[in-house]
Amino acid sequence: MSVILWLFFVLLNGKLNVEIALLGAAVAALGMAFACMALDWNWARERRLLTLLPRLLGYGAYLFGQIVLANLATLRRVYSRRKVEPAIAEVDTALERRWQRVLLANSITLTPGTITLELSGDHLTVHCLDRGDADGLPDKNMERRIERLEGRG
Repeated sequence: MSVILWLFFVLLNGKLNVEIALLGAAVAALGMAFACMALDWNWARERRLLTLLPRLLGYGAYLFGQIVLANLATLRRVYSRRKVEPAIAEVDTALERRWQRVLLANSITLTPGTITLELSGDHLTVHCLDRGDADGLPDKNMERRIERLEGRG
């Protein structure tokens, strides 16, 4: 978190010199001290976040690609003037941790044409713009990528 805070500070300044780097380090240290005291954050979590960062960025790039592909498919569907047939899909996931299931539900919602209506345990209810999307919805590739965020799978 401290590295992310420092990078955010530098990005907001728009330039990097010695003064901004040192001031950013001080602001990041204060932010980290606040997080440790008020938000139950610790240095072990900080190290874990830093080791997860490359995988999180990789998943973000993958998700961005899926969003672009879904946008193109939705545009094609809208401009083809073909009748769309909305559908509700019931999806079961094998993800073990709650944050992984929430990330999957939010990732599905971020892709155009699908909205996660409910997450109950390991069961998701998803509204799809077209029945064809519902048929291919249990996206095991996305689930595998989410499992890999923790270094498993």
